[in-house]
Amino acid sequence: MRSCKSLNLTIDQQAVLTNISCTIGSGEIVVVCGDHESGKSALLQALAGHIRACRLQVLHHAQAMAATPAQVVLAQRPETPADQTVSDLIGSPDHVTEFGINGLWNRPIRTLSRGERRWVELAQAWAQLRQTPDVSILFLDEPLQGLDQQKQARILDLIQQTKSGGIAVLIVLNDLSVAEQIADRVWLLKSGRILAQGPPDQVLTPALLQAAFETDVLSG
Repeated sequence: MRSCKSLNLTIDQQAVLTNISCTIGSGEIVVVCGDHESGKSALLQALAGHIRACRLQVLHHAQAMAATPAQVVLAQRPETPADQTVSDLIGSPDHVTEFGINGLWNRPIRTLSRGERRWVELAQAWAQLRQTPDVSILFLDEPLQGLDQQKQARILDLIQQTKSGGIAVLIVLNDLSVAEQIADRVWLLKSGRILAQGPPDQVLTPALLQAAFETDVLSG
């Protein structure tokens, strides 16, 4: 379980996260939604322990995170050395046979298209998931970006399998219809605050979405 209470983050004198209290439990899929200035990625990074200023406010199994516990994090734009190849990132194709990336194996990362790169980054995340003992949580920031429908469906299936193994999954998504489809709970952010949290049918309502996005939004 990962949680925070009254979490605040200020960067360059600007409030990024304000009074955030939330919990994600084992075997639960939580989707974080909101507009591009809502603080979604910052919240994911804070809960992952990647933002030093937030570490004392984040708990893992009700204990302060003295060290980052076993977890896997896929950032929205991972920093990868341009000269690395796909094989450098993943190590062995045996860990990710369902991704079908043998044809990309010796390609430098810099030569991949946006969709290919995202697919390889996802393969790397699942390789880490399978090689890291006692992983308790998977963080995914916009995992479907740049993927075709077939690959999106495959990732959503893998996310469900991960949940069924008892691992918590926290996902930042812009696609509200996908959030409705896979989330056990949704956190809806607005200007660095949680506007609402709960089951998708209680959070992704016309009134709350209008308040979050300041426009009419169709979730499905």
